[in-house]
Amino acid sequence: MHLLRPTETQMSGWKANVFNALVFQLGWFAAVFLHNQLAVLILGFGLLLHWIFISHDKQEWIIIFLFGAIGYCHDFILTALGYMQFQTNSTSSYLSSLTFPPTWLFFLWLLFATTLLHSFNALVKRPFLLCSLVLIAGPANYLAGAKLGAVVLSPPMPWLLSVSWPIGFLLLHYYLKRR
Repeated sequence: MHLLRPTETQMSGWKANVFNALVFQLGWFAAVFLHNQLAVLILGFGLLLHWIFISHDKQEWIIIFLFGAIGYCHDFILTALGYMQFQTNSTSSYLSSLTFPPTWLFFLWLLFATTLLHSFNALVKRPFLLCSLVLIAGPANYLAGAKLGAVVLSPPMPWLLSVSWPIGFLLLHYYLKRR
């Protein structure tokens, strides 16, 4: 169930997967070290690179934006409940009681979604392995981001992520399997 249908000008196979993983990792470091609008530009550039070199597939981009929006909503809920705090939080004048996660986090979720369809595609096909990995990797990424100053986490946050990430990724697995 690989969504990638490369054109002659696009990468495919292991080269695309390695490129995809490297672009995401560079984007992740930009986000957690900069956590500002420059990070948004770098993450946006990573998405542009994905479009140019890996996939123009409309269905794939719908999945990327869907998963990115779901991930951002996940973090919005945790932020609104006070489990996460960002230096760059912004508030809306219409919704002044709500604190939204920063824009760079939405772009990070979009870039992360590209990995699920390429460099991590083999994991998405194996639900037990996927859940086992995200049980550890999900909280570890947030904790690493906190250590690097991108976010402040409340104590129950790793436990919440240990529950929410496997559930979310199981749902993603079944959604992609039905396609």
